[in-house]
Amino acid sequence: MFRVILLLAVLATIDTTSTAISLGQQPQRPISIEDTAPRLPQLIAIVLLNEDPDCDLAIRALAEMEAEAKPAVSALCLRLDDRRYWTRAHAVDALVAIGDASVVPLQELLNVPSSRCRAAAATALGRLRRLSLEEIEQLAKDEDPRVRAAVSHALANLGKPAVATLIAMLSDSHASVAVVAARGLRDNHEDSSAAIAALIQSLPRSHVGWAAADALASYGVEAQRAVPWIIKAYPLGEAGRFGWDDASEVALQHIGPPHKDDIPLLCECLSHAEMEARIQAANHLAMLGSTAESATPALEAAIKAMIDEHLTLNVEAESGDAATEDNRVWRMLEASESCAIAFWSVTRDPQRFLEITEQLGSDSVMRFWHRELDEALPVNTIPLINSLLSHPNPSVREEALYGIYDFGSKALPLKDAILPLTDDSDSDVAKLVVLVLAAIGPAMADVTGPRLLAAFRTGDVSLEEFASAVESLELKSLEVREILEQGARHKDELTFVACAKALTAVVDHSRPAATQLIEAIDKRNISGRTAIEIFREVESIDDLLIPFLKRQLRNEDFWTRSEALKALANMGPRAKPAAAQIESLLEDDDIRLQAAKAIWLINGEPTFLDDELKRIFAASGEDSRNDRHNAIEMIAELKRAGARYLKYVVDETRSPESYFAQNAIATLEAIGTPEAVAALSATAESPDWVLRSGATKAIQRLREARATEE
Repeated sequence: MFRVILLLAVLATIDTTSTAISLGQQPQRPISIEDTAPRLPQLIAIVLLNEDPDCDLAIRALAEMEAEAKPAVSALCLRLDDRRYWTRAHAVDALVAIGDASVVPLQELLNVPSSRCRAAAATALGRLRRLSLEEIEQLAKDEDPRVRAAVSHALANLGKPAVATLIAMLSDSHASVAVVAARGLRDNHEDSSAAIAALIQSLPRSHVGWAAADALASYGVEAQRAVPWIIKAYPLGEAGRFGWDDASEVALQHIGPPHKDDIPLLCECLSHAEMEARIQAANHLAMLGSTAESATPALEAAIKAMIDEHLTLNVEAESGDAATEDNRVWRMLEASESCAIAFWSVTRDPQRFLEITEQLGSDSVMRFWHRELDEALPVNTIPLINSLLSHPNPSVREEALYGIYDFGSKALPLKDAILPLTDDSDSDVAKLVVLVLAAIGPAMADVTGPRLLAAFRTGDVSLEEFASAVESLELKSLEVREILEQGARHKDELTFVACAKALTAVVDHSRPAATQLIEAIDKRNISGRTAIEIFREVESIDDLLIPFLKRQLRNEDFWTRSEALKALANMGPRAKPAAAQIESLLEDDDIRLQAAKAIWLINGEPTFLDDELKRIFAASGEDSRNDRHNAIEMIAELKRAGARYLKYVVDETRSPESYFAQNAIATLEAIGTPEAVAALSATAESPDWVLRSGATKAIQRLREARATEE
């Protein structure tokens, strides 16, 4: 009945004789949000009488008018009882945009018979922050879960007094209400200790646990006591529509290390039915380092149990009785390796770790490097590495060398342990030693150069491997040059590219040599990106390279054009002959950002880049996310010059999406100015472990780089 009365009241306010659309007529064409001609009475008539999509578009148009759409409040309130969810949602948006004029009509709807209308009205009032605590307490007891869920939304904005109600609603019999209550506690941190305890209790609840984990993640390191309970509750379901990780895995990333008092609970999780839970338990024990030494017996027992179970599953799989268990076999192996890494982290005992590694197999050594020694070579790891390099099993020695290879110049402290292996009885190990020493860089040139040449002459090292090693060692002898020049005529494209890159990197650049390489590139039809990479280190023959790079700017491949722009930008003012062509690329939407950057670095004119970045960071919507990401990466390419755009980077560190915030942290590190370091220091105080740890590592790397320079 209220719907009929409301409709009659609204119709009485409309002067139909002044509208181009008489009541009951359909519009001549669909209404667009961009339309500015229709007057307010017309839009109200469409809201009252038309169906989707015209009704929704008219509602959205009214929302854009904000307070000027005050006469439409009654019509919009009528649509709060629409059968279509999106129409109700658009009506709520419009009423919120109109503001204070919507409050009284919405309050009157809190007591109407229609539960979906009550829910929509409560949602709108909650967003307007015009629900009193008394109204909330009344609505929190509403028989319809949609109304109770709407109240949970409102409670997120009401501070500490609302936390107790949200906690109570976590126990609501309807899971959707409990989920919204968890989201409310995700946004309302005014009583964190009570909220965290309640959210932990909700983790085992079906269809609610994922939301509880998501809420706990928002508290970051403050929720560290939740870590073992999140692991115990695994699996909780995918974290989002576009994510593959379980909600528990995502939450644990943001919370970080557990509390030391929870070590016994984590040890219990080492025998969890799910392999991922065992992996997470081991990884979090590893985070505690020697503090978790008491977990050593549990880790050893877990490794032994999983090795036994792994062997049993392998036998069953081979007999054809457990084909579906194949993935479990590999996950179990990964879980046992995680326990081994945790064992090393809490004990730092090389001998006992080696005994465990032998049980797991030599492949586990290789994975150890990539998982435990991700970015640096810790001093306290060197005794273990020395033990691996002197291991009697050649497979272990070989896998250890592969791991060291990835460290490049950081492996210099290990040279005394590596050098004896050049005479290793295993030919694969001996060959690998030469390549590992070469990867350390010029500091090993005198020692490694003769060995590299000897290995090449005997055929132990391929021409491609030789070229890459020469580039790393910066060898410049006549014999080396002759070998590379011969390789630059090789039929195999990969070998040609490796030799060409080495030639341009370590041989004094000359016009004939460069001309020969350019002709060879054109003849072989080498991709533009590869060709640009070959000449990246060349600086003294601009009159040959600039025309070559200008040709690449016309390449159909986006990445080739992008790399050519970067190469020209890195040349700075020397690339002025290409400036006009680069400026024409400002009309290309795909490449405009890189073109604007190149113009600044070449001509010293930042206006184009200033305007482009201002446009990108002012935009909104799904497409703008990718543009912002690319812009932040471009600012990182500017290094210290990127300080001009520091504000954009700092703002991005506050992004709710950690991937974008991590990208911003890397850019602050690349800029490296005192202001950038100050922003990193602020980010290092974030409760989010992903940001906190990322910023802390960035600061440490900057300090190490500064100490090296001094």
